[in-house]
Amino acid sequence: MINFDKHGSDKDTIHTYGEFYEDCLQGAHRILEVGIQYGGSIKAMMELLPDAKFVGIDIEDIHGIDHPNFNFHHGGFEKVWPEIEGEFDVIIDDGSHELSDQLSFLLLARPHVTPGGLMIVEDIQYPDKELPELIAACPAGWKVKVHDWRTTRYDDVIVAFHYC
Repeated sequence: MINFDKHGSDKDTIHTYGEFYEDCLQGAHRILEVGIQYGGSIKAMMELLPDAKFVGIDIEDIHGIDHPNFNFHHGGFEKVWPEIEGEFDVIIDDGSHELSDQLSFLLLARPHVTPGGLMIVEDIQYPDKELPELIAACPAGWKVKVHDWRTTRYDDVIVAFHYC
């Protein structure tokens, strides 16, 4: 089982994303995450998938992940996106949580997703208002699924876009 808590990630403490990520990461070889903060979720995913390659992007500089399968880009995702090369099986937006940034993320990330891969947008801040716009942004030929675990957290919602 993926242990986000061990590495200081909120993905399975404040939020309830553990099982979701355990399922969707199976078989992934390249993973990119926007908004890695201290790197806790990347460290947990590296433990689950020791042979996978990881790319992290964050506006804050990060230290403490010295691993040959990890590449870090410092800056806002729109600024560093031209540096990103290749395709990824899973691309995660855990950045600003602002709808405008999430919509930009979907446009920029889409060409970098492998067939059968996922784009994931976490922590939807105003689900009742923002979900329709995020769902409408689903590219043609993709499937969208909303994962809503709101019981005690208002933003415990993920939107997953699957490239079929």
